[in-house]
Amino acid sequence: RLKVPPTYALMIGDQPEDRLAAQGAGVHFAWAGWSPLARTNADGDAPLLLSPHDLLIALSRTRESGSFGQL
Repeated sequence: RLKVPPTYALMIGDQPEDRLAAQGAGVHFAWAGWSPLARTNADGDAPLLLSPHDLLIALSRTRESGSFGQL
């Protein structure tokens, strides 16, 4: 619906299934670290955002750099 490439999308989740869904869709993933489940499930393969504010900071950096690799 947004008509953007998957590489421009970011999924935030707290379950391993969320990460698998993001991988299946070809989108970037980050752990919702404000959820106790995410802190338990995070495995180091994806960024752990500790608060929704961290998400805003990461997105502003991404916008400046043009890459989600900077999350």
